[in-house]
Amino acid sequence: MISVIVPVYNVEKYLEKCVQSVQKQTYRALEIILVDDGSTDESGKICDELKKKDDRIKVIHQKNQGLSAARNAGLEQAKGEYVAFIDSDDYIEKEMYERMLFALENNSADICMCGYKMVNEQGNILMKEIFENKVYRGAEIIEKFVLPLKTAAWNKLIRRESIMDNRFPHGKIHGEDLVFFSSYFTEKIKLVTVDYLGYSYVKHSNSITTRKFSKRSFDEVYCKDISSLEISHRYPQYERKTICWGFRARINLIRKLIVQDNNLYNEVIEEYLKWLREKYGFIKNVLDKKTKIEYMLLIHFKILYKYVLRRRRG
Repeated sequence: MISVIVPVYNVEKYLEKCVQSVQKQTYRALEIILVDDGSTDESGKICDELKKKDDRIKVIHQKNQGLSAARNAGLEQAKGEYVAFIDSDDYIEKEMYERMLFALENNSADICMCGYKMVNEQGNILMKEIFENKVYRGAEIIEKFVLPLKTAAWNKLIRRESIMDNRFPHGKIHGEDLVFFSSYFTEKIKLVTVDYLGYSYVKHSNSITTRKFSKRSFDEVYCKDISSLEISHRYPQYERKTICWGFRARINLIRKLIVQDNNLYNEVIEEYLKWLREKYGFIKNVLDKKTKIEYMLLIHFKILYKYVLRRRRG
């Protein structure tokens, strides 16, 4: 059995399409766990109505604690030999779990990963990524998937016993997947990819990765720093490349604060600038050109940098 965990929060517009795409899977031995994370719209009621129509559906209602807590609650209740996650505003192709399960069992793997397409709310394809049929282990996984941040939970099927006590970081909403998989991908883990475009990720204009600064924006820095320490401890050869995560995350956050002319965090900006200066010499040879240029502007031409950003905002 596969336990499909669906965190739900204020997605009344998208929830039924998401759940129906799971119900229509050609692989039928599913446990569909809907975790209503304190929704204030009709999402909780929709979960209960869906449960009445399909005995494979289980519903958990809890006070709002965030995406990570919702996924963790689903993991605690999961009974399947395999576990999958799907975001409640996305949807999947009908053969996705059948194909992934076949690849897992045929290769005695711990985790399977399929291709995905990013679509807008009208269903238009913005981009897609397809993988080949291949098996990876140890440092290969880090090099191919973790370093380039292909660590989203939603296009993967995982053998539940391999998860052990790994959980998503409570209260974090940007970078939580990276933290989870940085701990999960040990030398013992075997990953298989399939050349099937199974997952549709719906890109919203107000998503966490596109909207303006909020206090939750700090999650990216926290999660990438924690993940960098985890990976570099086991794979010291990747220390420079993982520090680049935190380097870019700090620049992203500084940029958001400058664009909004937010003076409440001036001390944080100065702290981040100090960190950037300290790390630059160590990682500059592995930084991409765009990040190097932005760093130079930020450090040496700060007034010009602010002017350009604010002009673009205007």
